[in-house]
Amino acid sequence: MRRSIRLAFILAVWLVPLTGIQAQIYDINLKNLPSDQAYRKQIDEFTGVYKYVAGWSVEWKAEIPKTKVISLLTSLLEQTKANITEKKNTTIDTHLFQALMELCLYNANMDTYHDVLVKDLNSIKARHPDDYRAYWMLANHYGFADDPYSAMKEFDILFSKVIRGKGVQALLADYLAANFYSYMFARCKATIDDIARQNKIADPERAFWMYPSLLDQLKPAPVKSFIPKEMCFLPQLRRTEVGYLSRVLGIWIPLKSTWTTEALGVTSSGLGTFTIRYPSKTAKGGVITTSFSVITQAFPEHGFDDFIDKVMKLPSRKKEVSNVKVPWSAKVYEYWDDASFSSYGGGHGLAVFVKRPAPPIKGLGIEAPAKLPSKDGKVNYVVLGEGYTRFDGEIYYAFILDSADQAFAESKKEFIEFLNRVLLD
Repeated sequence: MRRSIRLAFILAVWLVPLTGIQAQIYDINLKNLPSDQAYRKQIDEFTGVYKYVAGWSVEWKAEIPKTKVISLLTSLLEQTKANITEKKNTTIDTHLFQALMELCLYNANMDTYHDVLVKDLNSIKARHPDDYRAYWMLANHYGFADDPYSAMKEFDILFSKVIRGKGVQALLADYLAANFYSYMFARCKATIDDIARQNKIADPERAFWMYPSLLDQLKPAPVKSFIPKEMCFLPQLRRTEVGYLSRVLGIWIPLKSTWTTEALGVTSSGLGTFTIRYPSKTAKGGVITTSFSVITQAFPEHGFDDFIDKVMKLPSRKKEVSNVKVPWSAKVYEYWDDASFSSYGGGHGLAVFVKRPAPPIKGLGIEAPAKLPSKDGKVNYVVLGEGYTRFDGEIYYAFILDSADQAFAESKKEFIEFLNRVLLD
């Protein structure tokens, strides 16, 4: 599946203007390609139309017919393959140019080139593990192919193990674009802020095309105002799970396909609620509705213990326990409620309470490469509006398991597994 926005479709300007077509074509040295006249003439033609196939787009808007560009790319690809077979000046640049032709054909909606391109680029990486260009091209291709997870993984390998913090301008621009289009807004902005600080860039909004949109997405959260649920919880599809990201509340809430959800907005007093429900079987063969509730308190006016007391006011009996392993420093209570699930041994659940200060850079702890869940397998047209970053100060969290005594053992196991997939900022 593809989407309408593609990473690196617009080449960002980073620090200094790009110079020469080679800076836009993965630093392939075209002078190292075979020099026969007809082949070189086609290469010159290609550099003139490259901008039309540099990235994937929804509609073909170039004046030159698409069929003519595809014919040129196919001819260059076949000739380059022949040069490699005949061992005509087959440097790494020749192999990269072959991959570039495959990439451009894919971007011209020739989807059959996906697998061969990935195979060829991985082969170049294996033969030349210290050359950054194949990693770069593959990372961008994964972005064009609507695979932000593999794109960011490739970029992370590239920066951490290959170039180790160094890089050419266009590569860094594509890396920032990949973060942006993978919904990793906090990481993208933090990277730009670091670049601007190190290079004394006074106005990053002019230097980086995505920066104004980042500012719109990461606005300070309004205090003492109601925030509707649509502004609090964004559905996302990550590599291994679907869930809701709430930047304003500093939490990633993972889901399963059998769960239903109900979200409320954040009240003017800073209280937010998100509830998960699913059917679970009891030990005696019955079926009940188990729920996980996430209750959040932003800009609290009272202490953490007061928050706990307020949430734990209703259960008939409760005790603090230490045998429940959760990924944060927390207070954990087991509780019983005789008034609920009376046909299934009464209510029996857990309550986990966590408080978190605001992190130095908000959002980094809950982000991961993501895209919007698709509907009916159709293309997602992404329109970026505005969003809020995390509230300042401490946020209190309560995670409540509400189940029956006859279903408690299995519900507890599911609840703890859920908590270990939750991310808090």
